[in-house]
Amino acid sequence: MKVTYVYHSCYTVELARHFLVFDYYKGDLPPFPAGKQPVFFVSHAHYDHYQPRIWEYANSTSAPVYVVDQGVPLPELPDIHAVSCNQTYSIEGIQVRTLRSTDEGVAFLLRIGKTTLYHAGDLNWWHWEGASVRENDHHRYAFFHELKKLRGTKLDVAFLPLDPRQEGNAWWGIKAFVEAVHISHVFPMHFGDKTEAMNAYLEKELKPYPMIEKVCRCGQEFFLGESV
Repeated sequence: MKVTYVYHSCYTVELARHFLVFDYYKGDLPPFPAGKQPVFFVSHAHYDHYQPRIWEYANSTSAPVYVVDQGVPLPELPDIHAVSCNQTYSIEGIQVRTLRSTDEGVAFLLRIGKTTLYHAGDLNWWHWEGASVRENDHHRYAFFHELKKLRGTKLDVAFLPLDPRQEGNAWWGIKAFVEAVHISHVFPMHFGDKTEAMNAYLEKELKPYPMIEKVCRCGQEFFLGESV
């Protein structure tokens, strides 16, 4: 399995028969590997998770499949699967389970052969300084309500928000997640250009969790054992 960090919440995952692209916003996508089915996943319509340019690939020889939250404006193209939260789908040999985001759209839990992947989208413990107690309590409840559905699950890879804009609260969600779910490799996301600030949490508050990978630059590749 090869994981490539593109930008913000976008990662690509290359497997034996699939090439997955999650929440493309901007940056340079790796070349689509020959002989593998490209699948674009879009968790919701926020500008930093959805780039309409992804539809241009539909006219290419790569012939991608799209798995897209139902709230995203959809063109009239083949191979688009609009999904809603708390559902399970079978798409191109991938079992797709969706969870409800704590902001908008869905999170994706995928099983492909023996490999299990999770992309959170905007499902996170969003606690903001300056927000009302009621608003922060709501986000906390919503986060743990969804996390309860995954407690004890074994994941090979998880892509989880670690957003420095939350300041001292940024690491709460990722810590709660890795303590509830068995994960081999965690990739932080949703940090934009604040890479150094994001990695600072890995050196302090999140240091006890070695499964969290250090992401240093766009285009960085991670090779995780054999393809499946």
